[in-house]
Amino acid sequence: MKKKCFYRCVLPLALSLCACSTAPIYKTEYPVGQLADELCEELGNTRFLESDVSMLADYVDLSSFPDSALRFSADGNNISEFGIWRAPSDRAEELRALLERYLKDSYARNRSFYDSYIPEETPKLKDAEVAIYGDYVAYAILSDKDKEIFFRELEEELRVD
Repeated sequence: MKKKCFYRCVLPLALSLCACSTAPIYKTEYPVGQLADELCEELGNTRFLESDVSMLADYVDLSSFPDSALRFSADGNNISEFGIWRAPSDRAEELRALLERYLKDSYARNRSFYDSYIPEETPKLKDAEVAIYGDYVAYAILSDKDKEIFFRELEEELRVD
C-alpha cells in the first residue's frame, strides 16, 4: 500500500518539481569592459565616462575583485552610474553585499546634498539595485526606465540560450 501511494502521489510530484526548476545558465568569459560599453549604447540618452574601482574606495574595498568596469554620467547634474564585475561564483554574494553597502552608504552620505542641489536625481540613488548573473555582479544607479533596460540587456547578453 505504501509503495502504491509513493508511486502514484509522491514520485510524480517530485519529478514535476525537478522539471520546472531549471535555473538560467550564464556566460563566464564575457569581457566586462565590452559589456559595459554595449550597455552604454543601450542607455543612449546619457553619455557615460569610464572609471575604475578606486572611485568607490571611500566606501568599500573592492580590490579583491579586479575584473570590473565602472561607468558614470559625464554630466555633473546627472548621477547615473553603473558597475559590472566578474567574480568567482562562490564569491558573488560577498560582492553583492559590498556593493549594497556602497549604495546604502553613498545614499546616506550624499542624500542631503543631492536633495538641495539636484533633487530629481536623489531617487536614482535611493532606489539603486544590485543583481547577480552567474559570475557577474552589477549595480545600477539609474532612472527606473534605464534600470529596466540595463538589467534586461545585461541578462540577455550574459544568458546562454
